[in-house]
Amino acid sequence: MLAAEHAFAVQTRGFIDEVPKRSGPVVAEAVVAFERAMAGPGLIGAAFHQNFSMALRVCGKNELADEWQISALEVFSQHPPLKWRASLLAHAVADSCFQTERFIQAEAWAGRSITEGLLGVVDCPWMADTWRIYAQALSVDNMGPEVERRLREAVRLWKAVKGPDPRRSMYAFVGLAMHLRQLGRFPESEAAFEDAIEFSSKFPPQARAFHDTAVEQLARYRKQN
Repeated sequence: MLAAEHAFAVQTRGFIDEVPKRSGPVVAEAVVAFERAMAGPGLIGAAFHQNFSMALRVCGKNELADEWQISALEVFSQHPPLKWRASLLAHAVADSCFQTERFIQAEAWAGRSITEGLLGVVDCPWMADTWRIYAQALSVDNMGPEVERRLREAVRLWKAVKGPDPRRSMYAFVGLAMHLRQLGRFPESEAAFEDAIEFSSKFPPQARAFHDTAVEQLARYRKQN
């Protein structure tokens, strides 16, 4: 990490830690002031935008956070050793678009995240969730085989992640089961639910609810079939 970038990261971390103690307008005003004072060209400017986009998200400035992350990822994308950063930021933008029901953009940015990640030189553990977004954004108006392919890839990748995020991983596992059920492929849907139940049985105690919910869903659907 560049020395100047490290300084930005440390300063940003301290600022974000203080965010809960500040009002939204104060945070937004401070972020803009930091941008004017410190944003620079090239990798330093990109690192600044990446770091402070987190503060923008906290204070609800999601559209501006998207812009900053896109700006940063376009710079990182030009440097092969930093492709992973471009992939990470594209995933963040895809997630933001998906959460706000901008599904076309969500699919596009998820695809960009996957492309950047495959060109990188380090593992990208967020790729499992990226494939889930890539699938579910498409499924809004397309129930074709490509949705299933993407969901199965998400599930495959989650199985390889150490310490998977319970909520996001179950979006993929249960998402696949529900997709198959919607297609009327009930035995395959049940098998996908069983896979989700087995996977979630290894979650820590505080995430046990995700496992229990999957068990209840499968029991309910079996009664309906």
